[in-house]
Amino acid sequence: MMWIKQIVRHALHLFALLALAAIGIASPVQAAAQRMGIGAGTYRLSPHGSTTVPAFCFDYTRESPSTGNSLDTVLTDTNSAIATVGDRRMPLQEAIAKGLVRVNGTQGTLADLIHAVGHAASSSRMPLDQRLEAQRIKAKWDHLTASQRAGMEAEFALRNPQLGSHTRLNFSSNSDQPVAITFANTAILGTAADRKLAVPDLQVTSTRSHDAEQEHIWTEMNQRNLSLLSQAGYGSGAADLKAIDPHALAAVFQRDHNLPVTGQFDPLTEKVLVEEGRQGAALKRINSRADRRYSVLYVSPNRRGVDGGYRVSSGFGLPRPTTTIDEMMRVMHGQLPVSTERVYLVPRGMSDEEIGRLAASAQIYSRFGTETRPTVGVLKVAGAADEVMFKPIADIAIPDEIIQRGTDAAITHEILLTVKTTDGGSRKIKVVSKIRNLLERFIANLQALMSHRTYQASSPTPAQILALALEQTRREAHMTHQQMADSLSLETANVQFGVAIGYRVPQG
Repeated sequence: MMWIKQIVRHALHLFALLALAAIGIASPVQAAAQRMGIGAGTYRLSPHGSTTVPAFCFDYTRESPSTGNSLDTVLTDTNSAIATVGDRRMPLQEAIAKGLVRVNGTQGTLADLIHAVGHAASSSRMPLDQRLEAQRIKAKWDHLTASQRAGMEAEFALRNPQLGSHTRLNFSSNSDQPVAITFANTAILGTAADRKLAVPDLQVTSTRSHDAEQEHIWTEMNQRNLSLLSQAGYGSGAADLKAIDPHALAAVFQRDHNLPVTGQFDPLTEKVLVEEGRQGAALKRINSRADRRYSVLYVSPNRRGVDGGYRVSSGFGLPRPTTTIDEMMRVMHGQLPVSTERVYLVPRGMSDEEIGRLAASAQIYSRFGTETRPTVGVLKVAGAADEVMFKPIADIAIPDEIIQRGTDAAITHEILLTVKTTDGGSRKIKVVSKIRNLLERFIANLQALMSHRTYQASSPTPAQILALALEQTRREAHMTHQQMADSLSLETANVQFGVAIGYRVPQG
């Protein structure tokens, strides 16, 4: 639907072109194409034939897919979209990958535009001046003859080759055999880049008209986007999400995350939003237990603040602006369990220099603190926080053998650690290095740190022990942080650990 807004102000001029006199029409800016949904049903293609399939837009703020846009990725369950080529049955995704079937957008037409401006759900999204102009266009179109409309369409297509339609897709066959494509339920198609986004859990129904179903999808997508914002702490305090303007809230999120402020749920915004929501949910789980002796806070630079400072989040509500560690602890006091004795600050989107300043402030705060306030340190963690990695450690099982993989310049060395916590939890952690003696040095440092651990509730956690072993190994090898990151990595699920700053391991 984005193309309507871009060309509506030019469309009136086309009516002066019944003699096809040339004028310039602005082409839309190239952008990511919409994800498109198709309802349950079967569509048949003759050998090397094609057919047009009714479809629904799942991304109002993206460009409608045109003939040049290939939707080559089935984003929903691949087993629910089946292609039968001759007597061979396979997932549609496999048929696309083998080049047997192609899915493309279709050319947007002037008739599409006229229909859209006559539809209340579409026209209500236009500014008032464009809406009035669109009504004038429709009034003129209604009085044109069939041949005049055909001439207008030809000129329109010639001048707007990149414009697509949000109402249909084109399926074409490259096979010498008949093809049948069956959708057991709603399938959503897009590109490989869309795999990084959350797949909308919406079903296309046949009980409404196409326009009514499209309006329903847009309404549900709005609510979904608000839910994603809520998971990231934006609008989470509202009693009714429907009362919130999603575009205003999206603009706040974009500003906070140094994204282009459009107020739209564009692909980049959605990608960051999905990641933030996932991280926020993990953080909320960690900080939600009342008897917790430690807490984890995400800290990012406050790019909006005049005086700089930080934005800090506990997973509950919006990130809060602060300027000092002391203020950070006071602001977060009501959101942390009263039993908190240690606070891990996890930097997000900060440079090494900014992390260094944060760590220095945390060390000063902890050194001159009182018994009634928690100690604070900085821990670099890439990915969503893993609760097990922040519980008191019981043991780390280290294999006797280092496994070598690959050949020649591609050789890597790895071990698989098993971390156990005092509450019975465990986690497998893979350690991979390009340099064998660097991995051996890391193992030695890890064993030395484990020999000094304590078994008290305030004993170090797996995240702390591993990060300290990494930092000690880096210093002994005289490596920069980047060199270390390129040479040795630790990861469990989607979490990677970097250096720990401002901590000392308690001596047992």
